[in-house]
Amino acid sequence: MISAEYKAINSAMHQADDNYGRMGARYAGHVRTAAHALGAASILDYGCGKHTLRDAMPEWSDFREYDPALPGYDVRPEPADFVACTDVLEHIEPGYVDAVLDDLRALGRMGVLFVIATKPAQKLLPDGTNPHKIVEDEGWWLTRLCPRWRIDYLERNPKRFMVVGRVR
Repeated sequence: MISAEYKAINSAMHQADDNYGRMGARYAGHVRTAAHALGAASILDYGCGKHTLRDAMPEWSDFREYDPALPGYDVRPEPADFVACTDVLEHIEPGYVDAVLDDLRALGRMGVLFVIATKPAQKLLPDGTNPHKIVEDEGWWLTRLCPRWRIDYLERNPKRFMVVGRVR
């Protein structure tokens, strides 16, 4: 679900840039609310980066993390009741998007929360490319999400949108 080259680039970016992978905590309130609404006991942060979502939710006893670019977090996790995937999907290589979405569907037993950027990133990867490999609008993403999840909540802003969905 990620090429070896792209995994190495992302791993290097995580090591070189303290701000790369730090967005999770800003969505902790949304994750908490959605997981509680579903009655979720376990949460998986898919693309955990610098672990800021976990750190912002210390009360959650069954909190799991996965990130293919981080040693120790790169082993496919066990399914959880609820999956948070914040500022991750736009980083997926286009040829892997359906496999990643299918993996997310398999890993989330009850529901998901996605935050997806719809604009290019302001920084570049070490290879000179933009880290947002998929820059598409909300409609493009919804055609891929809706067959897998029933959308319960959608919030937009000019740079990204948030979706909370239940498993179909």
